[in-house]
Amino acid sequence: MVNGQVNPVLTIQPGQVQRWRILNASVYRYYKISLQNHTMYLVGVDDSLLEQPVPINEILLTPGERVDILIKADQTPGTYALQDLNSGITLLTLEYSGAQTNDQIPTTINSEIAQWVASLRQMDISSLRQVTMTLNFVRGRGAINRQVFDENPYILESPVGTYEVWTIVNQTGMDHPWHHHTDGAVVIDIRGGDPNYARLYTSVNGLKDTINVPAMGSITMIVPVLDFTGDTVFHCHILGHEDIGMMGIWRRV
Repeated sequence: MVNGQVNPVLTIQPGQVQRWRILNASVYRYYKISLQNHTMYLVGVDDSLLEQPVPINEILLTPGERVDILIKADQTPGTYALQDLNSGITLLTLEYSGAQTNDQIPTTINSEIAQWVASLRQMDISSLRQVTMTLNFVRGRGAINRQVFDENPYILESPVGTYEVWTIVNQTGMDHPWHHHTDGAVVIDIRGGDPNYARLYTSVNGLKDTINVPAMGSITMIVPVLDFTGDTVFHCHILGHEDIGMMGIWRRV
């Protein structure tokens, strides 16, 4: 369903540009989204806008991931399917309707965060604190560093005002969408999984708080620890895995 409806119809004027904010709110399902006969323009990820639109034909969304995309109605008037390529299901039907207009896709976006992320990508990370966390199953329970949340939760203490490098290692045979609260991160490496997904998120200048960790693969991120002290959490965003213990405490001191 999209906004609680099965295959709703969304209208767009010929020549119009619309901005779509898409959230994968499913409990387990991964979507690979594509709009029939249209180029999509990625302009934002979980926590920030990019500095310019990135043209894409499809994009993978794990549970909890969000994207902002621009759609321009530049095809022959008619109806077009927004599809999940993984299942072949039509999620939404886009229908051209109304008077002709002539909106343009912007060439740049005024995003201070994107400029900051670009500078973080040039950071010398050799002196930063390195943290490794492993995702695994222990006796049928989900775990981080083999510690189950409601039995003996893994606790990571991070000093506020610093930057850390986190590597999340997936020791299971299935993908896990990693999610951490409070501060978005800069993804610098993804091992395994969909190569297009890895190329996209290790190159765009956006902050991510939800990122897929491929089966038997890993991700590495520069994590800012800014502004807020106290306890928050990180967890697998497949909610069944979180519920059986694949969650830890992030203690910001």
